Amino acid sequence: RADDLEVELVVDSSDRFDELLLSHTADVVIGPLPQKTTTDGLTATEFLRYGVVGVCTPEVAAGDLARAQWHLGPSAVEPAGVSKTIVERMRVDENNQRIYTSHAAALAQARDGNGLALVPKFVADRSTANGELVLVDDRRCAATGTWTARSWRGDRASSAARELMRFVTTPRAIQAMLAGSGSRIGRFKPRVHITLWS
Repeated sequence: RADDLEVELVVDSSDRFDELLLSHTADVVIGPLPQKTTTDGLTATEFLRYGVVGVCTPEVAAGDLARAQWHLGPSAVEPAGVSKTIVERMRVDENNQRIYTSHAAALAQARDGNGLALVPKFVADRSTANGELVLVDDRRCAATGTWTARSWRGDRASSAARELMRFVTTPRAIQAMLAGSGSRIGRFKPRVHITLWS
């Protein structure tokens, strides 16, 4: 814990990672490695390999999956993400895709029998253990991905960025990301955006 360190989390597309680093808008970017990227002066550390699978009720699994409602978490909009890869591989019509602000919300729709959800494999393992949901039995409906942390190399990186790059590969950091323990209420500072329309 570093009480003297302020961290701001911003969600953005991996297509913008280079721009965020090069403009010094971000000290560290974390997520899938963009397909087109510059490595000049930057360092990259792959630290998490994960799987995404489809889950649904047994009744939904017996139907035409490409025509079912697909309930997707926020990672589905990521151009380099595995959810997008699966949806394209399965040729799911855009009208059959519903995107939610969390994978938990997408999973709830699948539990209610409203279609299928793409979720991280460790979440699917918990959800299928009791027989309520089943894994989609189609190898096209599963994929693996990696998360990479990127920052400036050497002295060009801030000391906080160098420390985060060291920390992100530790078991403690990975456990915190997967467990999603949250933040103490006194330390939570949501980012506020105000849009004025004329």
